[in-house]
Amino acid sequence: MSFFEYDQTKESSKPIELYKFSMGDNNWYYTSADKNITYDEIEYEAFPLKRGIIEQSPDLNRNSLKIETLRNFVIADFFKVSSPEKPILLTIIGFDRNEINEENYCILWTGRLMSCQWEELTCTFFCESLLTMFKRPALKKHYQLTCPYTLYGSACGLNKDLYKYEGIVTSINHATIEINIGSTPNDNFFNGGFLQYESPTGVPYFRYIKSQIGNTLILNQVPYDLSINDTIYCYPGCDHTMNTCKDKFDNLPNFGGFPWIPQLNPMTGDTVF
Repeated sequence: MSFFEYDQTKESSKPIELYKFSMGDNNWYYTSADKNITYDEIEYEAFPLKRGIIEQSPDLNRNSLKIETLRNFVIADFFKVSSPEKPILLTIIGFDRNEINEENYCILWTGRLMSCQWEELTCTFFCESLLTMFKRPALKKHYQLTCPYTLYGSACGLNKDLYKYEGIVTSINHATIEINIGSTPNDNFFNGGFLQYESPTGVPYFRYIKSQIGNTLILNQVPYDLSINDTIYCYPGCDHTMNTCKDKFDNLPNFGGFPWIPQLNPMTGDTVF
């Protein structure tokens, strides 16, 4: 019998749900069942997960979903300081316990975790459907002086691995850390760049570098799960001006700004921007 056939025969139906959380190349597998479930050679760990009602409406904002669980849930750790650097995607798969196989399943919901609300013993994830992404504005490039491209992105064309600096953490004081990276670049070299490191469980974290003086970095957030003697990687930043693109990165052919826009209105003399 199919999942829908079991679902319609309420007396014999024993529905279970599998939850796959993904962030980049990292995946976590859980089930709301009372014991671990193996599906497609992957073991889904039993954990108390309670979701809200799944709605299907023309109004995509109504297709959101709430998931309640214990506050010690591993995914909740990514929201302790702020929202995670990368989106956490969620796929909910429905099965019937009578027949768990690759043919008897139904994808109940797909989306991403947007925020987390903490209670004394529990936490609640607020999720939105992936369909909402299709309603976002698509055009991002503007007629502007500076370059609109994301540093190390596809339009920028720079290979970030060629600009990677490896170092060791020597001191942590809230969002200020000191590192040892051998030959230290000039002050402000890493301004606007980012720091990358991995947690003890192998989860990648990223922090924006607000400023750099010598071996001292001031980050935009406290580096969660970072400890002294951990290995970090620093990537220099860019202020998106033509001079920086040319002198710092030698990437002028990919510069996306319009540096010769007139600064003054030729008719009135007022500033244009």
